[in-house]
Amino acid sequence: TRVFRSHLLRHEEIARARYATGGGAGQGVLKMQAEITRVEQRLLELETRSVGLTARLNELCDRAPGERAPRVPLEASAELSEGIETLLQRALSARPELRVADSRIAGAETRAELAQRRFRPDFRVGITYTLVGDREDLPGRLQPPPDNGNDIFGIQGGISIPVWRKQRTAGLEEALELKSAAERERSQVVTEITSRLGDLTEEIKLTWRELRLLEDLLVVQAEEALESAQAAYVAGTLSALELFDAEHVLFEAQTAVARSAADYLILIAELEGAVGEPIQLVSSGEAS
Repeated sequence: TRVFRSHLLRHEEIARARYATGGGAGQGVLKMQAEITRVEQRLLELETRSVGLTARLNELCDRAPGERAPRVPLEASAELSEGIETLLQRALSARPELRVADSRIAGAETRAELAQRRFRPDFRVGITYTLVGDREDLPGRLQPPPDNGNDIFGIQGGISIPVWRKQRTAGLEEALELKSAAERERSQVVTEITSRLGDLTEEIKLTWRELRLLEDLLVVQAEEALESAQAAYVAGTLSALELFDAEHVLFEAQTAVARSAADYLILIAELEGAVGEPIQLVSSGEAS
């Protein structure tokens, strides 16, 4: 929009010069001035909106309220190079939701294993050792008892037989149900990730094609038309209104490119969120 305004200011100066020398009509000057006013109003609206967005960004990024957000260039010159299968494999290893689901499945498997063990008899074996000192009293010294001063060493054992099978069966069923629920949850997450990646990759491909069409064809054609209109206007064979129309066509084409580039970069950011980590892009020159 600022570039469009600078073009209009230049054209307005030329129009006033032509009008002053009798080579042009005053209508062209008024039209340029009116359009310049409209563009300046639009710039003011954009700046006002930028203030609100900057405050929101500062809040999300934990920055000072009055700090200016860094300018991010809308240069969508790199194409997505990874296919859906590669992206899916990366997502399956990077997404934290799947790690949580895997942990729940592992925990449920451990509970099920412990519940199964409760159906088996429980054997216990123990060792006892008692330190025995010599008799120091007079009777003991005069007539020591058998094994006087010998320490006592013993072995003991036991077995617990599971009797309350209903209670143990209920515990096993609960553990298996927890495992099934965790597996269903993981399967649902995988399905959602696969569907999201499929939608995003298709949208990215279409947006990239649209961006290339706008930038490589429409803008080039509009620039050529404007150059021709400027030459004709200087030569006096084209009116100021026709020059303005050519300038406006280029502005609309450049605006469409900027919007398409923003849409493309937003989709790339959403794809990185779906994958769970940064993705690789390849510039048009590298791809060819």
